[in-house]
Amino acid sequence: LGNRRFLMDRLAQETERANRKQAPFTLGILDVDWFKTINDRFGHLEGDRALVAFAQAVKNQLRAATPWADWAAKSLACCCR
Repeated sequence: LGNRRFLMDRLAQETERANRKQAPFTLGILDVDWFKTINDRFGHLEGDRALVAFAQAVKNQLRAATPWADWAAKSLACCCR
């Protein structure tokens, strides 16, 4: 799982590639609803574990080459061709 800077660099590369090849790409942003409730009810350590489990579930559904990253406090983003 990359960080926001990693994804911003990849987005720049994908935008350049898309413009050069006239080919679209998709930026997907996944938001974890009710995440604050998890932190409030179970604590930040469990909240972190929940995010890791969510990230792993997403990773298992994407191609290995798909770049994705922690986008914000409770969001993940991926860039797909």
